[in-house]
Parts: sequence; C-alpha cells; structure tokens
Amino acid sequence: RAVPADGGLDVAAVVQRDLESSGRFKGMPRTDMISTPTVASEVDVAGWKQQRNDYVVVGRLAAQSNGDVSVDVDLVNVLTGQTLLSRKWTVKPANLRNGAHRVADAIYEKIIGVRGAFATRIAYVSVDGRPPAQKFQLIVADADGENPRMILQSDRPLMSPAWSADGEWLAYVSFER
Repeated sequence: RAVPADGGLDVAAVVQRDLESSGRFKGMPRTDMISTPTVASEVDVAGWKQQRNDYVVVGRLAAQSNGDVSVDVDLVNVLTGQTLLSRKWTVKPANLRNGAHRVADAIYEKIIGVRGAFATRIAYVSVDGRPPAQKFQLIVADADGENPRMILQSDRPLMSPAWSADGEWLAYVSFER
C-alpha cells in the first residue's frame, strides 16, 4: 500500500490553525469553498471575492524520489488577482508539521509584514500531583502545543524556562541542588 506524501497529516489544517491562532485571520470552512484549486491559475478570483475572501492559499504536496516531500504554495490576493507568494519547501516526512508552520510563517509575513513565529518552539513547566508528592516536568513543544517532549522531570520545583537568543539553549530555575 502506498503512503500518501503527507503521511496522513492535514497540512492545510495546520496552516489554517496557525494563521487563525494569530487572531488576524479567519479561515473559510472547506465545506463552504466554491472550488478546491491547487495552483494560483485555477483560483476563480471573482468567485472567491464574492464569498468575501481577501486571500486564497493553494498548495500541493509531492513525494520526491529520495523520500522527501515537496510543499508548493501560492498565495493569491483576491482583491487584486495578484499572486503574492509562490514558494516551494522540501522537507523530510518527519518534519512535515514544521514545514506547514513555515508555510504559515511565510503567508503571515507576506500579508502582515511581520515575521511569523509558528515554526518556533515553546518551553513550559507542567506540575502533576498534590504536595508533597508533586512531579515537575520541563516540556518543549511546537508553538501550537503539538509534539510535546519532556526534557526533564523532577520531584523539586522547576520554574521560568527561557530560550537563549539563538534559540538553541534552554535555561530554567531548579531547586534540585
């Protein structure tokens, strides 16, 4: 059985959730779409404009011979008919969710003019249990909270995780020693 290029991940849904989470975009439900174009030239600008849309994002996924996945995206301004962004990313299948976040970053930056932060990570502390038997966990996840990964667990409090300026290191306060 062939595995689809997206590995079962709904890339469009990840991009839509990212953009909507910014509070600056409202996606259209797929059931309300007049068509499902995959390239900019297929976008019926007048039809999308009539449905009160300002922008349409279309995309394509394709498996490459080396196992990578290409993600091709076009951003169309429905008001002017211009293609504002036409870009291709190539990612490993395991990094497809991050690739979707990078697509959302590029769309956000093109429309808003400010660099997006959807392809970044967050760090937080989770506390389970009741005193005195609490367990503290330092967790790193995608900016949307997906793919959480426990970095450290302790019986002692962990607090204030902070990233280094280059985003490669994580500092935190610990009461272990």
